Amino acid sequence: METPEISVVVIARNEEESIGQCLASLVRVTEGMRAEILFVDSDSTDSTVEVARSYPVRIAGLNPGSPLSPSAGRWVGTSLSSGKYIFYVDGDMIVLDQWLPRAIEALADPALGGVGGKLFWVNPGDTITLDHKDDLPLGRVPGLGGGAVYKRKALEECGGFNPFLRGEEERELAYRLGRGGYSVMRMDVPMAVHLDKPRSIEENLERSTYFTGVGQIMRRHPFRSVFWDLVIEHREVYVAWITVTCFSLVMLLLAVSGQGRLLILWAAGGALGVALLAAWKGPRRFWLYAHARYLLAVCFVQGIRRGLPPPDRFPGGFTWIKKDV
Repeated sequence: METPEISVVVIARNEEESIGQCLASLVRVTEGMRAEILFVDSDSTDSTVEVARSYPVRIAGLNPGSPLSPSAGRWVGTSLSSGKYIFYVDGDMIVLDQWLPRAIEALADPALGGVGGKLFWVNPGDTITLDHKDDLPLGRVPGLGGGAVYKRKALEECGGFNPFLRGEEERELAYRLGRGGYSVMRMDVPMAVHLDKPRSIEENLERSTYFTGVGQIMRRHPFRSVFWDLVIEHREVYVAWITVTCFSLVMLLLAVSGQGRLLILWAAGGALGVALLAAWKGPRRFWLYAHARYLLAVCFVQGIRRGLPPPDRFPGGFTWIKKDV
């Protein structure tokens, strides 16, 4: 087969409601191009794979028990594809016409390693239009979350996505691209519609696992630009942690030093602060806020402990579900 100009790598887990629209849009926008479409499934338990089988795309599945993450799916998809350019797409996106030609045209600039476009978020039940919010920054950016087209040459030079990373993988990749002399840019060109779906409280809290990646990056790249970018972006989380930690340390010091009266006053002041915050947010939102900050802290510590091994140590395997189109 002729080597494709562009490889589209789609990743998804349990996206039965959107994967069909995603793949249909990709088949449409790549018509007439030298392109291949590869879908990497992260051990879906719904009918995602069955829906995908009806489209002219190859399908690979991460093996059960393998580390599952967007970065792992992209890493496997990259290794199974061969295009000069790689377009990473999430399974809940509908890609828009004219995006790929504009992206490839922009990547003729030797200084660019990757480009993204405007992404329109559609809430459950909303009409699919381009009237929805897109507040992602344009121009040179520190990362291309939400889908992007990269030069394979640039990915190979910097190592590509690290399959061990559990979150913030696009930012970490952009950092390494930058160290290799490339930049990434978000263009003022419509790229895709993102189909959000209803999530339970438990599902929303589970998304805190992305903070594992923050810890991994901070351990792997201490006090470098990507480290400080993450500090600034998530400063509200760190302020919450520091406040709770300092309050607890003062409580401990007062208890150890036998300052009973001051301890009671300090505890009463803390209780008042919590009560005021709960009154402002409402009991339900306050519980979610506190629970989420706790889970973020647990995941952050796990990330610090795990670190970020090199990709060639990745133990995850895959199985071809549909090898031929």
